[in-house]
Amino acid sequence: MSNSGQGPVIYANLIDRKNRIDYVVQPKIKQLSYGTDMRQFTGAFDFEIQFGPFEKVSINSHDYIEFFFYLGNQKHQIGVGFIEDFVKHTSAEGNVFQGNGRDLLAQIMLFPFKTRTYKNGISYQQFLNLSLENTYLLDYLSMKNRSSNVVDFGMYKKQMIFTDVITAPRAQIVQEYAELAQNLVYQDRFGRMVVYGRSHRNAGATNVTLNAYSDHNVDDMMIRENFSKVFSEASVIYQGQELLDLSDIKRTSAASSIQKNSDPRAAGLNQPTYKIFSAQDLVGLAGQKSDVSRIDDIAKGIIRKSNQFLSQPVVISNAPYYVDTSGKKFAYEVGQVFRLISTAHNVNDLYKVAGIHYEQNDSQTKVQIAFVEPDTLV
Repeated sequence: MSNSGQGPVIYANLIDRKNRIDYVVQPKIKQLSYGTDMRQFTGAFDFEIQFGPFEKVSINSHDYIEFFFYLGNQKHQIGVGFIEDFVKHTSAEGNVFQGNGRDLLAQIMLFPFKTRTYKNGISYQQFLNLSLENTYLLDYLSMKNRSSNVVDFGMYKKQMIFTDVITAPRAQIVQEYAELAQNLVYQDRFGRMVVYGRSHRNAGATNVTLNAYSDHNVDDMMIRENFSKVFSEASVIYQGQELLDLSDIKRTSAASSIQKNSDPRAAGLNQPTYKIFSAQDLVGLAGQKSDVSRIDDIAKGIIRKSNQFLSQPVVISNAPYYVDTSGKKFAYEVGQVFRLISTAHNVNDLYKVAGIHYEQNDSQTKVQIAFVEPDTLV
């Protein structure tokens, strides 16, 4: 089974955002909780770190913090964000800092575009570039000399029409159009915005098996189910005026056909759902108001995504990397595909890493790797 007794392996690097310099001294991590998930627009973290009593460090809220571990002699970054709430303690033992924060993308959840955005016939990539103007994300990537700000893992390619209200936060608009384009948007471990689509669902194969009974990389494997979040059927409705009740749908709107959940595990469920978009949203898909097939695709996507909750394996390990029988290591990352085996849960299939949660204290590191069936992300 597992290599028990794995000590703390994750480190932190702090960056003075205003002066754009890394702190020379790395602190000791006394406590860390950090999560990243491609199904979430942004990840979050909290930490307690300690510097020595004679180390003068001026750290402030909204400075950057990177988390990493060593893979051989190389640093492997697991994430980066900015600090929000921050408490500083000073004693004879040293300087202790407690704080929490979020990934860099979280910044655009807080403020809108400066002017009303109406862009006719541009690509989703161009719109995302606009959404990142004057952000910490661009500032950080510039510091690190990253060559790209937006990573394309199956982005919607057609032109779109983008419009929003002045007060809507940028992230809200980005996510609404991502849903229409059947994309996921999240931040990767380097701080870049990633756009993930269905064409990428089979990418990331590791050709590696994680077995609940015989693999020393697995401390524990659990299977989560929540059929209350699984839909038996779905219909997407585009409508131009407010509905008084659902009986008005046929008279006032264009609806997709009803998409049934054909997964045998969902048999017998009676949990239909409707998703209502405005007619203006429909214009956003390249102005094709009669694009019935596209409406059907979105309804099918709602069913697929709900099927995540039929089977969500979680592997618990004591290291943020996989070790093979020869001792070779490679890091766990979102988007990878593993074969999972658990006789007790009748699992023997390919699953994609959707999220990773890191927990660390003075004595140990614990990693929870959340998997989903590859076809259920979008």
